[in-house]
Amino acid sequence: MLIGLTGFWPGNNQPPGNIAPWRRPSSHHMRDGAGPAELLALLSETVDALFAGARDEKLRRVIEFTYFRPAPKQEVTAQQLGLAFGTYRRHLTTALDRLARWLWDRERGLRA
Repeated sequence: MLIGLTGFWPGNNQPPGNIAPWRRPSSHHMRDGAGPAELLALLSETVDALFAGARDEKLRRVIEFTYFRPAPKQEVTAQQLGLAFGTYRRHLTTALDRLARWLWDRERGLRA
């Protein structure tokens, strides 16, 4: 799900309210007709729950600063987080992989 959103966020710095051309895939976790605000709320709650542990705080912050409070460029986000750009990208990849896997498993009914 996030893979489709990445083209609308940090790369071209469009906030979630501007994703009108994007059509949300069907999901039994969101009501029909739900818009970008509901999707953003679902993703935010999921990120908070999935990365709630102390060990995962850095991954939660990377997603938060990349997608929920984006800077114009990822280099700026890395600086805001006090990370080298390569470290930031590694953390972002790890966090997105874990989030996508968790959402996919949940959609398929493997997680409650």
